[in-house]
Amino acid sequence: MSGAEYKAWQSSEWGSAWWEEYEMLINGVVVDDIALDEVKDADKIVINGGVVFADENDRAGCSATSHFNRWKKAQTTQFVSVQVSNDDVQALQELLTQFGQGRTNFKVTLGS
Repeated sequence: MSGAEYKAWQSSEWGSAWWEEYEMLINGVVVDDIALDEVKDADKIVINGGVVFADENDRAGCSATSHFNRWKKAQTTQFVSVQVSNDDVQALQELLTQFGQGRTNFKVTLGS
């Protein structure tokens, strides 16, 4: 998932739920703990393992993958990644800016 997607998932309403027993890689590097505001939208996030517990009475939990997939399916927006040559970045950004005028839930993030 992208960093933008990860941040949206983590910032969504979890109620009493929490997750543990996971390994997170950001751009291929294992990280133990990172503040959400340090994750860049264009980062590539990989979650290995992980259990989400609904509350203190939930002994089984569900996999972090299942929890993320259910969250993603319920969303009304999608995250899109585009690869373009350096020479075309400016033109694409102008095109996307024009497309986004007047639209809500539209954000362009340039990553390196």
